[in-house]
Amino acid sequence: MRFHEATDGQSSAECETPIEHDPVYRPLAKSQELDMDGTFVDSGGSYETHPSRNFIGRSLLLDRNKNLTSLASLLRDRNNSTIVKASPTETGDHIPGSDIIWKIPSNFELDAPGPTARTHSLEVETGSELIKKMSASAEMSASYFGFSASAEAQYGMETSVDSSAMYGVYSMNEDNYSVTLKPHADTYEFVDGMVVDAILTLPTWTIDDSAVIKAYKEFFESWGTHYIKKLNYGTRYQLKIDSGSQEKTTQESFKACVKAEYKNVVSIQGRVATEDELKEYTNFRQSECVVRGGDPGAAAILAEDPTNKDKFDAWANSRKTGATDAIMNIQVDSISRLLEKSPVEKHKQAGKQIREATSFFTDVRSAWCYLEVGVDNDYIDFGRIEISAPEAEITARRHGHPSIIQNPSSLIMRAKTSEYKYIWTCFKLNTPDVPLRVRLSCKIRGNVNMPPGQTPFGWARLNCWFNKYSADHSGYYSCMRACSVPDCRDYQGTLPSIMATGDFPASWP
Repeated sequence: MRFHEATDGQSSAECETPIEHDPVYRPLAKSQELDMDGTFVDSGGSYETHPSRNFIGRSLLLDRNKNLTSLASLLRDRNNSTIVKASPTETGDHIPGSDIIWKIPSNFELDAPGPTARTHSLEVETGSELIKKMSASAEMSASYFGFSASAEAQYGMETSVDSSAMYGVYSMNEDNYSVTLKPHADTYEFVDGMVVDAILTLPTWTIDDSAVIKAYKEFFESWGTHYIKKLNYGTRYQLKIDSGSQEKTTQESFKACVKAEYKNVVSIQGRVATEDELKEYTNFRQSECVVRGGDPGAAAILAEDPTNKDKFDAWANSRKTGATDAIMNIQVDSISRLLEKSPVEKHKQAGKQIREATSFFTDVRSAWCYLEVGVDNDYIDFGRIEISAPEAEITARRHGHPSIIQNPSSLIMRAKTSEYKYIWTCFKLNTPDVPLRVRLSCKIRGNVNMPPGQTPFGWARLNCWFNKYSADHSGYYSCMRACSVPDCRDYQGTLPSIMATGDFPASWP
């Protein structure tokens, strides 16, 4: 469930239903009982299939378009492809607080320690710092966003969080139990042979051949890049508030405003926000509340009004361990890592073949870039500049002269002015952490007052900038420069990485 307030500051909410109401849950009723080893035999009892089999072993496509901070969208968009099948042999298990006997595939493992309450205090960070923390700590990422992966799992959070925004994140959980894909032979016995065969028919990976890139892209779109290996069940109240495009707020001020807005349901230390701070905050902040588990009606009501204490208490009191649990977070790993760790040689070969391609499509970096063209000896009468970066994706524009995104990897800007020595535009660039091939096509013309015979000496520049909140403008900074002449020229160059520092020249062939 989602809603949007009709205000300048956007708010959204979603609620997650408990497992009994899960739309993909398929209960089975069949006369069976448990044998001594925990497997089912025919009898006169009844049982239900645990819904984890609809998720564990299934693939996800974690490309640059996925928002890793939204668990609901990740589960909703999971691929239909199965990387590791559920074993047909099943065991019967109880979970704390439930009288139901749940069928669990024998290659899944149930860990049921019982309800444990955990509160994860408010964290206020710039987007760039939040990315670092979440990428470094799988536990922190799971606690605040419901998603986790090991550091070697080949994924990137840069496109899920705006590095130039301020964020506040908070969660209150009651953990109950987890279901995990068993390791080693219990896993590899059930790897789908079709995915392995599909990998081994792919050409050798290279970023220099567009046909090869297309082939791998189509493979990942069909089979995914990652698979779900673990689910944690319980209940959760989760907040994410960000400053949007507002760049003047400080961490102290932002935290004070979050404290004021959610004071009825969240205990936050710190100073009190002023009226002026709150007025500005409510105009620009964008908030998201996620409520998982508990009574579905109470969860939906709270998700729509997350600052209301009575509604919060009604939802909290509706939670019944084992009966109203929902998926709180998922743990994933890359398909390539799964296969490379296999004792089966064919699996190892397939995993190695897609390793670099997986990183290319998932380990994405993001930066705000300034594209400029200008002259040193006169004012511009007309200027035009185009950037094309085949490996990259341009996703947004923020400031500057009018520009058009012609396709995902190309932007063009034209302007006619006699007031400035340069024209510029700002846009967001997402790219794999690989050498970035850039083509700058630029043309400038000095104004009519330029002395006869004089040629405007111009330049084009691409600046990639990180960590805009830093007071001393520290952080990653890349710059590519090219000289220009009145005739349109194509300049080409390579940035070693979008995170590289220093100046890098571009020249025409």
